[in-house]
Amino acid sequence: VHGLLTLSLYPYLGRQLLKINAMSRVINYGANRVRFPSAVAVGARVRARQTVQSVERMTVDTVRMTSVFVIESEGQVKPACVAETVALIYG
Repeated sequence: VHGLLTLSLYPYLGRQLLKINAMSRVINYGANRVRFPSAVAVGARVRARQTVQSVERMTVDTVRMTSVFVIESEGQVKPACVAETVALIYG
């Protein structure tokens, strides 16, 4: 599977990993760094993990969250995607 298709799973998988109370919306603000150490075979299952690196207050009801997001593919030793992502969270 193409690397950018793997990266496009980030919003879907991220919603399942991290629950934030009292938010009205989350906007994917982009990625600071993205790497694709291995490929995902067609039909392979994937899983994700996310580590929050920082949360910065932007305004009274908005924060910017930077996290490392890792997508792993079944049967692979190396991760399929490692991305430092940025999200804006509105309250």
